[in-house]
Amino acid sequence: MSWGRHHDSSTNPLTLVMTRDRNLTATFAATYTLSATSSGNGTVAKSPDQPDYNPGDEVTLTATGAPHYHFVSWTGDTTATGNPLLLTMTRDRSLVANFAIDTYTLTMSTTGTGTTSPTGTTTRNYGTALSLTATPGTGWHFVDWSGDTSATTNPLPVVITQNRSLTANFAINTYTLNITTAGGSGTIAKSPDQATYDHGTTVTLTVTPAAGFLFTGWSGDLTGSANPATISMTANRTVTANFLAASLPFVQNFCSRTRWPTI
Repeated sequence: MSWGRHHDSSTNPLTLVMTRDRNLTATFAATYTLSATSSGNGTVAKSPDQPDYNPGDEVTLTATGAPHYHFVSWTGDTTATGNPLLLTMTRDRSLVANFAIDTYTLTMSTTGTGTTSPTGTTTRNYGTALSLTATPGTGWHFVDWSGDTSATTNPLPVVITQNRSLTANFAINTYTLNITTAGGSGTIAKSPDQATYDHGTTVTLTVTPAAGFLFTGWSGDLTGSANPATISMTANRTVTANFLAASLPFVQNFCSRTRWPTI
C-alpha cells in the first residue's frame, strides 16, 4: 500500500499536519502468503523466506529429509515430486512436503535342504530388528550363514541398516555302521562299503559263516535272519551277526575181530 498525489509515502497509519488543502490517494497492491509444512521426518526451506510475496514473485521450496528418511512428494495446493520446487506466487498457497523412512531389501537363500524365516526377498524399514532362522530338512543340519554376514548363530539377530543378502548353508547328516559277530565266526560284507553313510543310504549286508558255523540271525539295529539283508542309514547303527556251531552227525565205526579156531 502507498499514498500518492500530495504526499508520497508507504507509512500506514499516516499522520498529517494540516497546513494547506490536501488530496491523497491510497493505493493498494495484492500480496500472497506461502505456508510450507512437512509430514514425516524432514524440513522445508523457502527461498526467499518472507511472510508474504508480491504477485509474480518466484519462491523455491527445498525439502530435506531427516537421517534415514527421504522426500516423497508435495501435496496441498500443488501436487508434485520435484525437489527443489519452484513456485510463482499468483495466490495464497499451502503445501506439505511428505517424507518416508528409508527401506532396504533382505534377500534370503539356501544351499542344501532346508528353509529360512523370513524367506525370499522382502522390504524392511531402516532400523528394523529381525531374528533370522534356518530350519534344516529331515536328515540335514545347519552349518552357517554366508553372504553379507558370516556366522554360525541360529537364530541370527540382525538390524536392517542397508540392503542385505544372506544364505543359510545346510549339510546332509552322515552316520557310521558298526558290524560285529557273536557266537562264532564268519564274514560280513557291506555294499556299499564306506566309513560313513549319508542320511537315507541303503546298505546291503551279506553274511558268510566260517566252516563249522551256521548264521542264525541279526540283532542290534537289524532283526530277522534274512541274508542278504538291507538297512537304511538314518542314524548311527550297530548290527551283530549271530552264529552257532554246526552239529556233526554221530558216526559209529565197528571194527570186526576175527577169531581163529584153536588147534
